[in-house]
Amino acid sequence: MGTLLDYAAGQIGAAWRLALTANPDAAHADIDGTTDGVFRSLWAVVFAALPFVFIVLAMRRGVEAAGRVDDFPTYAGDAGTVLAVNGAVYLVSWIADILLILGVYKSFRPGGALADTLVAYNWGQVAAHAIQAAPMLAFAFLGPVGGALWLPAAGFVMFFFFRLFRRTMAVPVGVAAMLIGLLLLSSALVQASAPALGAALGPPSADAASS
Repeated sequence: MGTLLDYAAGQIGAAWRLALTANPDAAHADIDGTTDGVFRSLWAVVFAALPFVFIVLAMRRGVEAAGRVDDFPTYAGDAGTVLAVNGAVYLVSWIADILLILGVYKSFRPGGALADTLVAYNWGQVAAHAIQAAPMLAFAFLGPVGGALWLPAAGFVMFFFFRLFRRTMAVPVGVAAMLIGLLLLSSALVQASAPALGAALGPPSADAASS
């Protein structure tokens, strides 16, 4: 396990440096763009799950404290149901993101390697979720004032992935911006379907229980 943790830390660090340093060549060389590296990057789904669970539970506490459960139905109910619903959204969103990246790559035939893009994106998600955890903690205990910190965090995450796509795919600014827009749209569509999933996984209504 120590070897996997070391490998993951190295890949997360490489993705971070690739997106944010002025000279990304060394970081790009550290991205494991081999076939094995692509499959190993799927471990990022597991590593990102820890900050994701933290985000969901903090969001649930903040929504309940603010009395806005009706506005955020996917955070209503017991912790197990909330985690199940949002966990499904987490997985479906990740899969949809990968499919969108593949679609854009196939459509525009960029100069960068697809494997590097997939590996950097997957491991970059771990950093992205960790960055958003602190604002959610502020929201949980400080309410909307603390939650306002999420906006700059979300903006930074979009900038992070924009730079990551620009450098791994070697695409123009417009293509990278379009991909970010498609990812945001996909996330919104998946989120919009979440309440129906929550209703299916939640406890039966009083009418259903009495029938």
